[in-house]
Amino acid sequence: RHYNSMVMVVMALMSVMSVVLGGNPLVPHVGMADPNLHRFNGSFFVFGTHDFSVDNTGFLMKDWWCWSSPDLVDWTLASVIQPNVSLPWSTAGERNECWATDAAFSNNKFYFYLSVGPGEVAVVVGDTPQGPWSDPLGYPLLNDTLGSALRPKTTFRDPCFFEDDDGAYYIIAGVFNYYVTKLNPDMISLAEQPHYVVVNNPYGPCGDGKTDDKPFIHKEGEWYYLSWGCFYAMSKSVYGPYDTVGSVISTDLIAPAFRTNQTSSTAYRRQRLGAPPVSGDGLELYECDDAKAATWVAQPSFSADTFALALRDDPSLCVVGDGGQLRIAPCVKGSASQLFRLNKTSSGVDIHGVDPACPCWNVQDNNARDRHGKGPGNGAVIQCFSCVDGTNFNPNQRFQLDDASGEVQAWDGYAKGACVTVDYAGNPLPPAPPAPPPPGPRPWYLAEDYADRHGSFLKNAGQWYYASNDRSHSGDPHPAYFRDTVVCYIHFRANGTMEPCVINAMGVGEHAASWIEAEEFSSLSGPGGKVDLLAHGGGIGFAVSFHLGTKVGYTAVRDWPKTPTLVLRVARGEAVGDAAISISARNQTDSVGTCAVGFTGSWSTFMTVRCPLTAFNVGDSTVELLLTATSSSGATTPHSEIVRIDSFGVVDS
Repeated sequence: RHYNSMVMVVMALMSVMSVVLGGNPLVPHVGMADPNLHRFNGSFFVFGTHDFSVDNTGFLMKDWWCWSSPDLVDWTLASVIQPNVSLPWSTAGERNECWATDAAFSNNKFYFYLSVGPGEVAVVVGDTPQGPWSDPLGYPLLNDTLGSALRPKTTFRDPCFFEDDDGAYYIIAGVFNYYVTKLNPDMISLAEQPHYVVVNNPYGPCGDGKTDDKPFIHKEGEWYYLSWGCFYAMSKSVYGPYDTVGSVISTDLIAPAFRTNQTSSTAYRRQRLGAPPVSGDGLELYECDDAKAATWVAQPSFSADTFALALRDDPSLCVVGDGGQLRIAPCVKGSASQLFRLNKTSSGVDIHGVDPACPCWNVQDNNARDRHGKGPGNGAVIQCFSCVDGTNFNPNQRFQLDDASGEVQAWDGYAKGACVTVDYAGNPLPPAPPAPPPPGPRPWYLAEDYADRHGSFLKNAGQWYYASNDRSHSGDPHPAYFRDTVVCYIHFRANGTMEPCVINAMGVGEHAASWIEAEEFSSLSGPGGKVDLLAHGGGIGFAVSFHLGTKVGYTAVRDWPKTPTLVLRVARGEAVGDAAISISARNQTDSVGTCAVGFTGSWSTFMTVRCPLTAFNVGDSTVELLLTATSSSGATTPHSEIVRIDSFGVVDS
């Protein structure tokens, strides 16, 4: 090795005033979900939804809330937004449909964009994140009427706010079909008509060719990133088109304790009461003008809102719900298994069976084509399921009745307008097309670890973070309905793609002293920054490049040893000149040691350097480290690289 030049590394630290616990999940067992992570006025905030109870059997969300933190470790509930108070025109509180959100800070005010149920976006305004919050419009900013008038149609919910480098503000929302719209400077009105966003070759938890709800946009360098959950696409324009790239989550990088049950989401979320009809009789969603469409026949002599369901082309045949299945049989007046009851709600009706063997109808697998390859709703089988009552809204159990035609139509946005249609063995539909070849391996992106990762991205002090839903620690027998929030670090490759992040109990904002990946810093200022080692021949990970004036901070370093030794994994490719880099505390006192690092052969050749540090009494606190780059001679400009640090740790001597 050549040590023509010397890099001096000086470490120092200071105590944090309180014990920090932190880690993932951020605030466990309270139902913090759909997180939008922001940094406003020196504090971190999560604007999100509230899964109401660990006993939820469906989505039960009675309010929205905002959490604050000084350091991404300690979190405090800042405010709760009650829909009936802040949005008096809304009935969302009664329907328990306080869905996903986002927020912005502009004009010295905070703007909280809220999904009021499945088809409207409202905005409330406050002087502080603690509120009070008021409604400046008195009506939705985005509504179902606008979404239905667009081509292609969409359902406006789960908004994202985005501020571009030129100060322009945008809002993006939609389900499967996304629209992005510039906002006026007042933040509460649209400056233009919504622009349809083309996403090429999407995939994700809803299958191949589909995005999801909860879109999000962020930007790094020249690239715009459009994400749906953990999946994302890239473009050079905020309006697109976007090309799908992949996922920021990989099962290989999820700690075992944070893995999710790998059963299908349908089996995971619902208790089946009967097997789906594979052959013979059954109900499915199909075109409403088909002869097999079922029509409802009121039966007021039995009880209010009771009806039978007969075939349009043969009213002597009726739907029967018994044995946990829906089938077809000759109509028998008064037969309990042929009677159904309507549970009316403001957004449709639930269809309940009078016979307890078929308590509720449910649209099953409404993202898959039916076995005839038809259907405006991409096909769906109607089955008997346990009921999700009106307080726990489940769109798969919501229908609408056409009084004029008697048709029973799906209410859910995935198959909206498709009719309940009868397929029965006694009078079969036209022959099905030839059976497709046996299915191949299940696509990786359908694994449960990738499902419902609604979240957001944030850049702060040179570091990127991804916050998302997590169901691994739910504690609810129905984990999809009582979720937590986890956060991880995001690193960008040289080609602009995002490297999948590590999800574990440590989370972000704190570090174990025994080993720290240098790129997982809390702050970075000055020149230099993260280096993609894969692009520079130095390995597959990342390092931090220190130039003149580079300062890198690590907050909440835990488990500081009594007799500390610093272990650095570093590279230095400059063999000429005399340069130095020092690492000091934030107040540039409390220095605890120095390390000499010389020429290692190249910028991609890393070596390990060990240096004893001064012992001191940490007590029960954690410590903060600040690595600060300086120069004595040799390197004379901020563009001169001094050293690369891949990782480091402080171990007991």
